[in-house]
Amino acid sequence: MQQYSADLLAIYAAAPGTKIFRAHLFKIGPTRNNSFLYATDGRRPITWDAGDGAGPQVYHPWLYGFWKRGSQAVKIGFESNSIESTVYSDEQFQPIYFPGTNQLVYLLDGIYAGLLQGSSVTIYRATMTQWGVTTGPTGGSLVTTRFVGEVGEIENLGPTKCVVKVRDLFYRLNLDCPNQLLQSNCRWVLYSAGCTLNQASFTRSGSIGAIVDPRSFNPTAELVPFTPSGTFSKGIIKFTTGRNNNIAYTVAAWTPGEGGPDLIVLDKPPLFNMTVGDDFTITQGCSHTFASCLDFQGSTNARLNYGGTPFVPCPETAV
Repeated sequence: MQQYSADLLAIYAAAPGTKIFRAHLFKIGPTRNNSFLYATDGRRPITWDAGDGAGPQVYHPWLYGFWKRGSQAVKIGFESNSIESTVYSDEQFQPIYFPGTNQLVYLLDGIYAGLLQGSSVTIYRATMTQWGVTTGPTGGSLVTTRFVGEVGEIENLGPTKCVVKVRDLFYRLNLDCPNQLLQSNCRWVLYSAGCTLNQASFTRSGSIGAIVDPRSFNPTAELVPFTPSGTFSKGIIKFTTGRNNNIAYTVAAWTPGEGGPDLIVLDKPPLFNMTVGDDFTITQGCSHTFASCLDFQGSTNARLNYGGTPFVPCPETAV
């Protein structure tokens, strides 16, 4: 239930004869590169402490793009509500960069690369009699929470703007429970709680020795999987230095060198060009088959933890 401070109620009570300023505040994050965006649709920055332990933050009208709260879809019952927020970013007029990328990735390029995917979003509204003053005379907050959710679909992504659909957490109630199908492949995300494997126990470190093409390279040293039939294909590579620092990608293919250099192919070119000497960590991949689980966990644990039903017959042979 929404609560209003006595100071805010006093502003509403005196509204007919009081000049009031209103602005929305957008707190977005953590993003996939562990950054936060603090934006406002006001014309000047607003400093406010959300009480989340991060301390006072400056909500910018332009540093993270020009954000605008759009229409809100409200549904009765347990269906998910949503808000469409539009963000404008014209790099020809004012370069706007995605946070945490050392001013190297434009905002919309970062959104296109999925750095906002699944990020938490909280939209506040500040009601002020003096711009930037978010606390009333008796210490009451003049900021209220208007919407809480997560980034969903990205729509109409163009050269200067995009529409970000924010869904409230009711959408999770529409997910199938249990989220399981009778299928031969494992349903668990690799290294998740259901998988039970410790990611750190299957992670190697390395550095780039030679660039093959925009999404392929040879590491400086041979990479050895942790299991007899292991592979780094379908694993995760995360750069720890260089321009792609702290950004992770999926390994599309890994070819062992067998006396020569290994070959690592990413699923897509990184946001920044890779360079020789960039350090990375790479985790062993999994094909989500029972054979792969046996290789990872052994006979007993694989039968206990495997998230599929490998002995269900194919539709062609089932009666």
